[in-house]
Amino acid sequence: MLTPAHLKLQNKSGTITAGDTSQEVWNTQDKPRYYCLFQNISDTDMTIDFGTPAVAGKGILVEAGLAWETPAGIMFDGPLNVLCATTGKAFVCKIG
Repeated sequence: MLTPAHLKLQNKSGTITAGDTSQEVWNTQDKPRYYCLFQNISDTDMTIDFGTPAVAGKGILVEAGLAWETPAGIMFDGPLNVLCATTGKAFVCKIG
C-alpha cells in the first residue's frame, strides 16, 4: 500500500476566492489520487466534497483549525471542491 512517505505530494493550497461559492481545489485534469490532506488553517468552518460542488451541510465538514485526510486504501479521480462562507480564508491541501 502507498503511504504519504511514498508519494510525491503536490501543493494545492490556497484561499477562498468567493464566500459562499464552491470552488475547485484541483480539477479533473489532475491524475487519479491516492492521498489527500486538507487542513483548514482559518477561523471559519469549510466544507469539502469530491466530484461535485461543495454544499453547506453536505459533504465533509472541516472545522476551523482542523484537518481531514483520506482513509487508507481510498482512490479518487474527480475534482475536490471547497466551500467557505468568507472570502480570503486559507487552507492547506497536499495530494499525491
